[in-house]
Amino acid sequence: MSGISDCIVRPAELEQLLKLSQKIRTGVQRLKTASDQLNMRDYRRTITDLEQDIGQFWGIWQEFIGISQTFAEQMQEFLHSADYAERMTNALTSVKIPCTGDFPNYDIPPFKLSIKPNQSLAKLSLGKKSSQTHALAPTILADWVVEKYKALLNRPFAQDRFCKELLSVYPYLTQGNWGTLVPLQEVYKLLTLKTETRQEYPESHFIFDLGRLLDQYEITYAGYYFDFSSHKETKKNYTVINPQGREKAIGMMSIRQIPQETQDTTPIQQGTN
Repeated sequence: MSGISDCIVRPAELEQLLKLSQKIRTGVQRLKTASDQLNMRDYRRTITDLEQDIGQFWGIWQEFIGISQTFAEQMQEFLHSADYAERMTNALTSVKIPCTGDFPNYDIPPFKLSIKPNQSLAKLSLGKKSSQTHALAPTILADWVVEKYKALLNRPFAQDRFCKELLSVYPYLTQGNWGTLVPLQEVYKLLTLKTETRQEYPESHFIFDLGRLLDQYEITYAGYYFDFSSHKETKKNYTVINPQGREKAIGMMSIRQIPQETQDTTPIQQGTN
């Protein structure tokens, strides 16, 4: 349903005003044509028609102004209701994107969605960056979120750069012992030692990149093989979601060199738990 929300019906007066405004615009265009052509007959007829349409528009407008404040109060009341919260959660679920949390705050990795009814505002954040909308109708807002999510998902994934960054911190966590398992949470901390770096590259974005990396058939870079597995402690696992929506819990990473004689001949699959 188009309009302000999924349960508040737009007043009939707005429909009438919309039709009249279109009629008035057409009349003004006809008036301009008659004026350019020095067509006095059409000019006078159009003036008469416009006076009637504008008078009707003004009358309906006056009636609408009388009820507009009540209508605005109804909208605000709905935005604060349990019904709106339920409809919003259902709308986000129906568009089939990875979404957890409860109204008014949702996690849509790597985004965070917060809805602020008092400000008539919804904010979709990715680290320090955010997008905003004032259109809070559940289906319209859900479609807006999907558009932003798919735009990120469709961006080319810089796999080599991501693997290079993982490779750069790995020796510091293992003292140079290749093949040793290290916690991914420690990997992230080392990647973002500076506070400003962590703000630019939030942990949710790191998890999102891991999900895209694990979607690859084999994970290799510069003669090294990357393996990911779950952590024994559940709370130290990340839940990653690949572009197909499949979930996987991972918390550990190891990197080892690929024997030179097999680098170009043997397909390497990611290890399973």
